Amino acid sequence: MNVYSRIKIRRSHLNILNEWALECAPMEAPALLVGKVETKNNGELIAIVSDVYPMPNIEQSTVRFQIDPEEYYKIFQAAEEENKLIVGIFHSHPMEAKPSGVDLPFMKLHGNIWVILSTTQQENRLKAYQYINDRLNKIKIEIVE
Repeated sequence: MNVYSRIKIRRSHLNILNEWALECAPMEAPALLVGKVETKNNGELIAIVSDVYPMPNIEQSTVRFQIDPEEYYKIFQAAEEENKLIVGIFHSHPMEAKPSGVDLPFMKLHGNIWVILSTTQQENRLKAYQYINDRLNKIKIEIVE
């Protein structure tokens, strides 16, 4: 399992995710973040997002989300064919941009970076986390133009 220090994402991708979150509000709005992993000389791993895929929340819930497994698999396969992988899972929260008790078990299972956007907060509304070795780690988000 990759242990990331940061995630790089384009501002244009964040705009797409923000619009998706607002469109779905107050329901949670999930998306898949596809890209590559860059390894620095010091061993630091950086997830670089190249594509974002807003996905319907088949739970239609304000406190949880679920992506259709068949749709998830299609994105997974397409990414693999391009030598990419799902580097992160995005979703919105109607409150704080931090993992809920519902999120944590899934974060442990997947090991991906989870990017969470608050649809109600004005400050600190976008955060990223990874659950590794029984610990929740905050991941730096680097926004590129």
